Amino acid sequence: MAQFAEIVQSEFKITEATKIYFMGMSKGASIGCLGHVSFPQISRFLLINPPLMINTTKLCRCTQNFAGEMMAFVFGSLDPSAHLAGLLKLHERENVRVAIIPGQDHYFSKDEFNLLQLIQSTIL
Repeated sequence: MAQFAEIVQSEFKITEATKIYFMGMSKGASIGCLGHVSFPQISRFLLINPPLMINTTKLCRCTQNFAGEMMAFVFGSLDPSAHLAGLLKLHERENVRVAIIPGQDHYFSKDEFNLLQLIQSTIL
């Protein structure tokens, strides 16, 4: 995440007014959550199906410490981590949300689910 931050900062003119949003799925969602401290310029996170059976305590701690605009966790109810989402729900507040989408798997591939619509309604 720190390397990503360096690349973005060297390629783009990042100012205080710049809005940067991050979306990650599965391991990418975990890395985004854990790495938000390294890149405070990211104001909103959409974290889809992070594997909660790995680094559960660290993910919850990062959620507790998040001070940006929005960190949204989204799980499909059929994802293996959905049953652990309650641990993140303990840390919900105005800028931290946890949602479980019924009938969706790890890849959100059921019933022609519109992932773009989820992105638009969550972080945009």
